[in-house]
Amino acid sequence: MKKKAGLKLVDPKDETAAIKARFDELLKKTNKHEAREADVEALRKLLKDNEGLNLWKRISGVMGLAENYALECGPLSPGLNEVLRHRQDEIREQLGYKEAPEMEKLLISHAALCWLRLGQIELSYSHIMKGNNTLKLCDFWDRHLTTAQRRFERACETLERVRLLARSRQGLHLAGTKVA
Repeated sequence: MKKKAGLKLVDPKDETAAIKARFDELLKKTNKHEAREADVEALRKLLKDNEGLNLWKRISGVMGLAENYALECGPLSPGLNEVLRHRQDEIREQLGYKEAPEMEKLLISHAALCWLRLGQIELSYSHIMKGNNTLKLCDFWDRHLTTAQRRFERACETLERVRLLARSRQGLHLAGTKVA
């Protein structure tokens, strides 16, 4: 660093790296239920004082966290979970995540998570049904599976409805009709 009249000039890249490192440190300290309030306040202040850096984007988002949790706590082995992480990325890509507007991105993430959970429940259901179980347990898993299927279907239908609505609005806009 150069000195000018007794002052140190700070390289903005070094400062940004230091802020990101501080964010990572504070997030690690506060990412637990018994976090110290002073650390939470420091994280809050860091985020507010550095809004232009969009530090929050360094975290995958709540759907990504839910997906990671579902994989880590699910019925499959760590190896299959890693394979499924890549499959999840492919599903999002095939559904057009990168080019999608924000609302569609949220719905795509939700549909991918529902697909993952449906698959996990299907596996558990198959495992339970091959054994000699009570009618009550079989009924529980049947309802659990049916609910997961409905969630996945609704997620896909909602995504499709939003896309159809966006296309129809775009068509009206191109035709010269004013869209509210």
